[in-house]
Amino acid sequence: MTQPTDQPGIDQLTSDQLDQLYARLATAEREADEAIAAAAHLTRLIGKRAAKAEATLAAVRKLHAPVNHRGRTICGHCSGYGGGSCDNGPQGHPCPT
Repeated sequence: MTQPTDQPGIDQLTSDQLDQLYARLATAEREADEAIAAAAHLTRLIGKRAAKAEATLAAVRKLHAPVNHRGRTICGHCSGYGGGSCDNGPQGHPCPT
């Protein structure tokens, strides 16, 4: 990156100007560190939520598992299937749930 011609070179800056630049640099570094920490936190949070969502989906899939009822694949949960009979009308699998 080239330096604009209307600004002095670093060797032409006063000590006050250098102090201001160093302070701005320190602020920028601090803000960058905070942004990195926030991004890492967000990544962990997303990972935890994704894992929870996957576990919930697995539980729903397990609950609404397919069973064979008289040669037909039905949803055991929605059909109220138990030991060869259905409490409800046989609901095809996959069910709307």
